[in-house]
Amino acid sequence: MNYYTTMSSDKSIPCTPEEKGELVAILGKLNESEDLTGIDCEYSHGEIYFFGEENAMVNNLSDEFIIAVGKILKKAKLPYVEFQLGFNADREAPDSQGGAYVRITSAGCMENQKNLWPAQIKQRAAVAAKKIHRGFSGVKSMTVDGIAKMIEKELSK
Repeated sequence: MNYYTTMSSDKSIPCTPEEKGELVAILGKLNESEDLTGIDCEYSHGEIYFFGEENAMVNNLSDEFIIAVGKILKKAKLPYVEFQLGFNADREAPDSQGGAYVRITSAGCMENQKNLWPAQIKQRAAVAAKKIHRGFSGVKSMTVDGIAKMIEKELSK
């Protein structure tokens, strides 16, 4: 059985031809090395779009590439670009399909997605509720923002 990983960015990013040239050069170096990414880009009307048609490997993207994309995102006042991944095979079989995404942020970092099953969300919300209840017993009042921050902190674990 043959497996494939396709990828596309969730948006096109405004950039100059010079910035596009820098990204193309970085991808070219990676794709000629052992750190093959399988990722390419299209440039049209002052915007760049990333994709991988068959064997996209985002884990092989270099820090140099991630930082360069982050600078372009920051300049464009965009918080992130998502690389949406599709995992496929040439025939149906257990565990042969799936998907994921990663984000490159304007801070020049790559973030992996955080998935929680409903039971995990329920459990973490219960822990947050207990902490809030304890907070009320020791404090005269708690703001809505304080409650929201406490729940957010618990769910991000």
